[in-house]
Amino acid sequence: MQIVSNRSQHDDVHTLAKVLSDLSIGRQQSLWEDLKNCTLPLLLVVGEMDIKLKKIAREMYSKMCNVTNDTDCPPIIEIPNSGHAVHHENPLPVIAAVSRFLRRPKSS
Repeated sequence: MQIVSNRSQHDDVHTLAKVLSDLSIGRQQSLWEDLKNCTLPLLLVVGEMDIKLKKIAREMYSKMCNVTNDTDCPPIIEIPNSGHAVHHENPLPVIAAVSRFLRRPKSS
């Protein structure tokens, strides 16, 4: 909790607003149709209290999963005690999940 408290004191509100506006999902091209062809390893990270993005992660999972080979399915990691901004709200479990994902054995 101290990490979140310290970070919130240093946020530049105007820069954050511009970044959020410029990177808004509503301004981005839809890539849903490309998910079924994605061959890159992905990690889906959601906050346990973010109902909307948990639903979207499950939809992404179902688009990407090859039912005959579930090793192609991206892991969905639900971060406890967090909502939409998991990296701010509960950063240590996010760091641990990403670290485990990056250190996993490579599939051949």
